[in-house]
Amino acid sequence: MLSESKRAAILELLKRGRRIRQIARTLGVSRTTVRSIIESGTVQVPRANKAEPCRAQILELYSRCDGNVVQVYKELTARGAQFSYQTLTRFVRRNRFGNAKSNVTRSTVDAQQWLTEIIYGARSLEMLNTEVTDSNDLHTLLGMVKNGRLRERKKALTILARKRSIPNATISVILHSSRRTTRRYFTIYSKAGPSMLFGSSTRHAKTPTEDPEKTKHILEFLHQRPTSFGINRTSWTQRALIHAYKERYDELISGRTVQRLIKSSGYSWRKARRILASPDPNYDEKVEVLLRSSCHLLKASSFSFSTSGVQYKFESGVVKRTALSTTFRGSRDRKPRREQQPLLPR
Repeated sequence: MLSESKRAAILELLKRGRRIRQIARTLGVSRTTVRSIIESGTVQVPRANKAEPCRAQILELYSRCDGNVVQVYKELTARGAQFSYQTLTRFVRRNRFGNAKSNVTRSTVDAQQWLTEIIYGARSLEMLNTEVTDSNDLHTLLGMVKNGRLRERKKALTILARKRSIPNATISVILHSSRRTTRRYFTIYSKAGPSMLFGSSTRHAKTPTEDPEKTKHILEFLHQRPTSFGINRTSWTQRALIHAYKERYDELISGRTVQRLIKSSGYSWRKARRILASPDPNYDEKVEVLLRSSCHLLKASSFSFSTSGVQYKFESGVVKRTALSTTFRGSRDRKPRREQQPLLPR
């Protein structure tokens, strides 16, 4: 359809004595179009509003459907209306239909104000019964809004807003939650009701702190030098240990897992690097044999010595191992002062 400026140009050229063919060639339009505009004699674009005869029905349905134009169009089509959905939306915009009730479902500010009034008790149960589409469980939901914890209040407000036909995207913005979370709340409520929605959530089982097989593998690594695994280092780092473990067992473990497994065996990571530095995996067994033999040779009831930050003590037929804490970081071990002990024979 031609604009008003082109229609005015056609009429102006006609006043100057131009023929229809010349006008059509100059403006690039068809002669039929030029002829119809000349016959109308006006520059205004005639648009027949097909929705105008149904104005009363549109107003009634718009109020009943809470401003939902799609639902209004379905109702009008069922009643035999013969115009498109775009015609209806253009008619609604031009006539500026709308009321305070419909703005709640279309405006984030109005929806937030509506939820705020519920939180502070400005909207009673009787008022909500007339506003929402489904009045079931309103008493329970209002109780959770007033007395529940933060997560329970968010769940209750989500359900109330959905009952009020507020879109999920608007709810997520107002409650500062993701759309996926608010959608999950409504899905749980729709399937199982408020008992499941506000019930105790099932917590995931914690990761077991002990894994004997992995712990054994890590300790075996620590008992050997990194050069044995093709790593150009003299001491272990967590990154080097993880790399060696992946190369040997084709399994990736995290640094947190390494710390957890070492801690379950009675060491911290820093202490394990010092104490478990011996390349002999049977080091503790050999120390026990050595202590028993020394006590037998010296005819002593107890015997002890320290090495690599650990104090080994044989007493009453039992070998006790104690980690020493008097060690400077990055320096040699400092042994605490103690009484004179029998010397170990060469």
